[in-house]
Amino acid sequence: GDDAEAWGLLAVVYASLRWTVDPREERRVRDAARAAAEQALGLDRDCGSACKALYLLEPPLGRFREIEHKLARGRDAAPQDGDVWWSLYHHFLSVGRMAASFDAAENAYQVDPLRPPNALAYANALYSADRRAEAVALMRHSIERWPDDPMVYAVALWTAAAAAEFAFVDQVLAQRRHERFGADAQAMIAPAMAAVELIRVPTRRGCDKALARLEEDLRKGPPRFSLIGLCAYLGADLDALYDQLDRADFAPLRTPATRLAPLDGLSHLFLR
Repeated sequence: GDDAEAWGLLAVVYASLRWTVDPREERRVRDAARAAAEQALGLDRDCGSACKALYLLEPPLGRFREIEHKLARGRDAAPQDGDVWWSLYHHFLSVGRMAASFDAAENAYQVDPLRPPNALAYANALYSADRRAEAVALMRHSIERWPDDPMVYAVALWTAAAAAEFAFVDQVLAQRRHERFGADAQAMIAPAMAAVELIRVPTRRGCDKALARLEEDLRKGPPRFSLIGLCAYLGADLDALYDQLDRADFAPLRTPATRLAPLDGLSHLFLR
């Protein structure tokens, strides 16, 4: 067909599948996403959803200027496209530009508040701006609106724990909604629930265990960025922590096949 937005949305679906398919299928869905995005851009060179799809296909490291140029072009052409604003939020957060990420998250939520990632982005941005009461209120609203979305659940728990809003954490856990989720969703939620308990009562032993897990990661390849963030929240000395990261081999994160989920992204380097 000749509907650019339809092709762009198809590209986003394929690009998002990369985080759930078997590794042997990753190349196929990546190629399908790129083909759909290029079809969309051939019909509308500034198609916002196609720009987002191509952003999702980028390696986690290495092409930040090109990414920003592509997303800015999509934003300028379609300032009411919440997908593009969310992508800009995530990009700015991934490179430590916190003020720009806040503006992008606020715009994403304003233009499309009914999309869960936009609500989560703005709630996280509010927390990072030390507007904690507003952040928790939006998290509470998000869980009530999307009770069956495991990403909403996981991000809400992480953010509330980081904000030391444990009364809210306990309210969420008391509803036991997480017990209804399937195995894939449970795997997404489990790290957040573990982080909640460690952050709730931070101890030297808990911090040492997290640092030991990080050291084990470093021996195998790139570390989990959420684990880096957890070490920071548990009180690890930040200079020593980043000295430890200087030894990491990040080369695999520059390859197209690398899949680094947004929940485990580079933003954990900066949120603390």
